[in-house]
Amino acid sequence: MKVAFIIPVLSDCDVKQRFDAIEQACKECDTNFEIIFAFNNKLNNMFSLVRSTFIENKKVKAFKVNRTVNQHKLITLAMKGCEDYDATIIYSGKETVNVEVVKAFITSWKAGNKIVYLKKVYSGVKKIGVWFKSLIYRLGTKLMGVFKDMGAETDIQLLDRDVVITINQLPEKNRHLRTLDAFIGYNTDVIKME
Repeated sequence: MKVAFIIPVLSDCDVKQRFDAIEQACKECDTNFEIIFAFNNKLNNMFSLVRSTFIENKKVKAFKVNRTVNQHKLITLAMKGCEDYDATIIYSGKETVNVEVVKAFITSWKAGNKIVYLKKVYSGVKKIGVWFKSLIYRLGTKLMGVFKDMGAETDIQLLDRDVVITINQLPEKNRHLRTLDAFIGYNTDVIKME
């Protein structure tokens, strides 16, 4: 069993920390992995850093686009090369990789879930603001009847091979994971993290 990790990078980040956290989580879950760093066009230094740091490591791949694109475009470009993996975990470059989240994703996927989301749970004053924004968002999607949204992060999630293949077959224009994964109808799970 082999899992791909897509890390879309739009600004500087600690690539070594991300590799070490993923390696630790996969070792504890007895899972093989490869990491795909997807860089925006302005990150020449980061791209060079990955190439020099992981030159001998076959578990790390990277590519850089030649024009400025958003995070979802980087993810869908990287997903084209993920159809041979058993599962794909998307973990935004702006977030520090949490070992426990990765382990929970893999455990939930092994239990039979095809899509596993991460939902951040807030406390205190921030909880009220997030609840209010969520209420307005849910009301809007319900009124429009557009799609069922889990209210979870779309830049941190696990997708089974079947889901990746299905998404890759969809038309490429304006791909946005929040709407794509809501339509395809696979078993889902939500991992909550404070």
